[in-house]
Amino acid sequence: MKLTAIAKSLVVVFVVVAAAAGATYALFSDEVTIGESTFSVASADGNLKIWDGDSYEDTTTGFTTPDMFPGQTADPFYFWLKNFAPFDMDVTAALTGTDNTDLGNVVYVKFECDPDGDLNFSPAGSEWTVNQWIGGSDTFPDLGSGLEYQCLLVARLDSSADNSVSGQDLLFGATFTGTQIAE
Repeated sequence: MKLTAIAKSLVVVFVVVAAAAGATYALFSDEVTIGESTFSVASADGNLKIWDGDSYEDTTTGFTTPDMFPGQTADPFYFWLKNFAPFDMDVTAALTGTDNTDLGNVVYVKFECDPDGDLNFSPAGSEWTVNQWIGGSDTFPDLGSGLEYQCLLVARLDSSADNSVSGQDLLFGATFTGTQIAE
């Protein structure tokens, strides 16, 4: 009899532990994907270019981050911008895409650049949600004539994300614009 009571207690403990583990997994098993982005450049004279992996072009494929979970920061996406013009440029970045009410409000992005080439990246602006960025822009460091600098994009899914964004995809791109600096 005593053994049966102990066995029942162990079964109850096992069921409670299994239920708790299942509930914990359910809280953190919801994933979202930041889909393949496109980065492009725009300048009136075509002299601002972005590295596409083997040459400087007007457009390159950005990054994809599948299966993000709340609180996760994606691996940085590194890219290079180069000024082929005979003058210095102001550089701005604008995020493009479709406003995604749920997911776009909990995915934060920020750009950082290394204008000195010393691998000390500093924020090129503020961290914004994707929805805050779309239709807006931020300023990058000036880019001297004939110079290039490396930048990175960091994206994170805020820890406040809940099941309302589970299974959603978010697609956005960035357009970098170079404008001649008046002398």
